Amino acid sequence: MQNCINSIQNQTYSNFEIIVVDDESTDNSLELVKKLEDKDKRIKVISKSHSGVSMTRNLGIQNATGDYIVFVDADDEIKSSYLAELIKYRKYDLVVSGLIKRYIDKNNKKEELTLDDIIINDPIKNNSIIFNRNVFPLFSVNYTNLFKSQIIKKNKISFTNQPYGEDSLFVLQYLKNCNSVRCISYNGYINNIIPSTLSRRHIDNIEKYLIKINQYAQKNYKLEYSSAWQYLWCRLIKITLGNEIENYGQFKSKYILIRNKEESSHISFSKIVGMKDKIFVMLFKIRAYGLLYKLYLIK
Repeated sequence: MQNCINSIQNQTYSNFEIIVVDDESTDNSLELVKKLEDKDKRIKVISKSHSGVSMTRNLGIQNATGDYIVFVDADDEIKSSYLAELIKYRKYDLVVSGLIKRYIDKNNKKEELTLDDIIINDPIKNNSIIFNRNVFPLFSVNYTNLFKSQIIKKNKISFTNQPYGEDSLFVLQYLKNCNSVRCISYNGYINNIIPSTLSRRHIDNIEKYLIKINQYAQKNYKLEYSSAWQYLWCRLIKITLGNEIENYGQFKSKYILIRNKEESSHISFSKIVGMKDKIFVMLFKIRAYGLLYKLYLIK
């Protein structure tokens, strides 16, 4: 927590407020941020009864007074130039930047996800630029982005209270109300991967939440069975099966459940983009679930 807030305080861009929402933390986080609040008038601490990450973020939005909003998770950090780089492009409805993944349990090994510098006008019409394996991982999270408060509040966009995919649905709702998106090739958000955090745990019925994302995208972005739709359904299968690798029996049962869904019959090898995804789809279609399970274990 302290590293996170220190990284925000040390921004080269200084005209901002820091809203810290404490969701009944069980360590000394609240005491720490209260002390920081006394020293830095930009910090506003809000305490609430435990109700989950979605309600915590919604409360932060409700208390935000600025024209723009960024989200930073308590385990993460941002480079000192982060806000300055994003605010350069504030004329666009949404600014999306890259990401640095730092694996705390692997000697701080780093992996970077970088976007090309592009402008996307009319995201609904140009959905194929967003729904693909190179770009969507950065559109499916609420961090790394600069949002306009007016768009969020005018359209009553909020986080859905669910254990997985709430950030993806939030961004998709927001994106639906955008005329212009600016992707920048700047990686200033550091996502610290800690195995014990909430985002690393097994999610019961994870496919239910992934289906909600796919259905929302299909309905609002006119995907039909395009390459964008193919990517999202392939992503759903991968994440769902990857959630069950601790037990082969559960893995096989989940495979059969997804394989029998009507949507799986619409997956087209010719419309899948990328050799890795093509190989995955081929194994999925020929019912090679034993081999798929072994491949997951190797990762």
